[in-house]
Amino acid sequence: MTKRFGLIPWATGILLLAAMSACGSNEADPQPTAPTTTSAPTSPTTSTSPTSPSAAAAANAEAVVRRYYATLDRVRQDPTVPITLLRRAENGIELRADQRLVTSERKQHQRQTGSVRLVSVVVQSVDLDNSDAKGGTAPTAQVDVCWDVSNVDLVDKNGKSVVPSTRPDQGSTRYFVTNPRWSTHPTDGWRVSNGQDLKLASCSGS
Repeated sequence: MTKRFGLIPWATGILLLAAMSACGSNEADPQPTAPTTTSAPTSPTTSTSPTSPSAAAAANAEAVVRRYYATLDRVRQDPTVPITLLRRAENGIELRADQRLVTSERKQHQRQTGSVRLVSVVVQSVDLDNSDAKGGTAPTAQVDVCWDVSNVDLVDKNGKSVVPSTRPDQGSTRYFVTNPRWSTHPTDGWRVSNGQDLKLASCSGS
């Protein structure tokens, strides 16, 4: 999973603030294997509907990654928003890590201010092998995200920041987005399952 704003989950990306990296990198679930089928469609730049299953999967995977960030922002910003909302965008290791993260923050009366800015979201590969969804072989997309948290903070009940001054404002995370319900929900069954931070100091072109 990723480090969260300097911790492990945000954005498995890293929860980008400082709460994430402590979240369970020792999960028992196997990390999805990087796809071997590299139809590598990047996110569509026109309004034309994808013309192939791989292109459609790439578009859906990108959409759920963007929803993942927006949903995590919302849940961390407002303690009245149900943590179960995270299920709309993630599952597996990533979901459990984020649930623990948000639960811990709420117990400590901490909340996020500001939202993560996605500098780039690039689908690197898509593998539509659905030979054994229950056993872990399900359609998977590999999506690289470059994020910016310069406008994001984590504050305590008094409004004081608890984010280390050494936290980087930008970073990159590679997500594994899977669809274990491909046979019945090829469009809306995609979820962010896991991720790993990339060794990039900042987002190029930002």
